[in-house]
Amino acid sequence: MQKRKSFVYLTAKDKASEGILSLGRNNQDEEQEADEFARNILIPLREYEAFVNKKQFSALSIKEFSRRIDISEAIVLGRLQHDGHVDWNKHRSLAGAYEIVVAEGA
Repeated sequence: MQKRKSFVYLTAKDKASEGILSLGRNNQDEEQEADEFARNILIPLREYEAFVNKKQFSALSIKEFSRRIDISEAIVLGRLQHDGHVDWNKHRSLAGAYEIVVAEGA
């Protein structure tokens, strides 16, 4: 069961980005718990494995799969990227865009 629901966890692609994304808060246990929650609860394992076994990771196939299981395309894409099925720079339009702004004096 997911215990913390008030934090958003972002995974950095490299060590240089890690410090920026953590904003001074870097709790590996909490992040691992969030990853496991997403892996086991948000995307049904059987359906995910069947999708992955087809080895068709086009933007269209990801969109169709996410619609079928009623979960965000960004979550499906993130899982595929995390598991090494899709490169981190591929299908960026499915992930949405976020801008992190650090206020002066913060």
